Amino acid sequence: MREYLKELLRLQSEEVKLLRVNSRIKEIEERIEEIGRSREEAKRGVEEMRGRMEALKREVEGLRSLIKGKQEEKRRLEAEKSSARSREEFKRLLREIAKREDEIIKSGERLINLETELDDLESNLKSAEKSLKERIKGLDEEERELKLKLSHLEREREEIEREVESIEKVIPEKFLKEYREAKERFRGMVFSDISTGSCEACRITYSSAEFSRLKSNLEVGRSRCPYCGRFIYVKGE
Repeated sequence: MREYLKELLRLQSEEVKLLRVNSRIKEIEERIEEIGRSREEAKRGVEEMRGRMEALKREVEGLRSLIKGKQEEKRRLEAEKSSARSREEFKRLLREIAKREDEIIKSGERLINLETELDDLESNLKSAEKSLKERIKGLDEEERELKLKLSHLEREREEIEREVESIEKVIPEKFLKEYREAKERFRGMVFSDISTGSCEACRITYSSAEFSRLKSNLEVGRSRCPYCGRFIYVKGE
């Protein structure tokens, strides 16, 4: 595998790029989905307010019709009272009139409360519709920007995948198999740069003496990190 180390290092570098690009693509796709949910939730909130307002309007109209009907009944009963033929009938009509008056008063109080609630809701709805318009505009702009970034990243991914394929073509299958097995064993990075004094893969920093010993005895393609076991090399050497 040592004779193809340069190509394998390039392959690893491109695969790391691919991993990062795929991770970024996933993040953007998840954010786009989140924007869609946020947009629908915002619309649903305003629609619920509209539904509540329409229900209140119907209730208000119903109460107004009810009050009008009770007032007509009261006038009819008052007319009947003036021509009552007995004391018992007169008293009955008085009770009915009092009952209608009580119903009219209670319905009127309820109507006032509903009309106040309706006015408040209409005001809140206007504010909510304005906020919704601004929020959707912001979400739409963010979504457009993200889709543009996504398009660029997808093109970048295609370029990296083509580069990976071209590198793999010059490496014998035997060494590719060894590399893939090592990659699976190490969960990704097979070769680790130690030029900064620490293992690029496991992030462990070597002591000065340990680093000096590793560099002086370094055999690229054979030397390994004493902590994670990956093949080590010094970038640029």
